[in-house]
Amino acid sequence: MREDVTRYRYGQDTHLDDALKSLGLNPNKDKCPILVGLREDVTIGAYTLILEFDSPLIPLETWVTKQERIEAFFGPGIQVELTQPEVNRVNLSMVATPTPETAAV
Repeated sequence: MREDVTRYRYGQDTHLDDALKSLGLNPNKDKCPILVGLREDVTIGAYTLILEFDSPLIPLETWVTKQERIEAFFGPGIQVELTQPEVNRVNLSMVATPTPETAAV
């Protein structure tokens, strides 16, 4: 995921454009949240990738209604946490969780 959002894609205006569209978080080009940063962390011993979005036209409440869908899109083995660190910003944290497939490895 980290490599996907950090590479340049010719002709693509925003990172994760297709993913945001399929999740219902990109109603049109003018309202699309913009990925402005990412960072890696550890949450209770689990790898966490945090995507930081500028989202002035899509409020946190809308993101929260899509949380299960976001987890299904990026999962299995991903738990999503959504926070709003400041006005017009949404942090999407993807926490790696063990699944039967990954636990056996």
